[in-house]
Amino acid sequence: MLRVFSLLLVICILGQASLRTLLVLNYQFDRAVYLKNCENKDKPNLHCDGKCYLKKQMRLNSGG
Repeated sequence: MLRVFSLLLVICILGQASLRTLLVLNYQFDRAVYLKNCENKDKPNLHCDGKCYLKKQMRLNSGG
């Protein structure tokens, strides 16, 4: 029973850690979607390039 619990715990931790990595990879491959949803379109001097939307997605998916 302890092995099953340990394995489940490891899977949960790895899943949480890989979620952010998957979001960043999605940003790299689908940058047009992030640029379309960018909140700082009217401020080009910030050079946000959709990273504001990426951070928002990370915040939503982390539960905070």
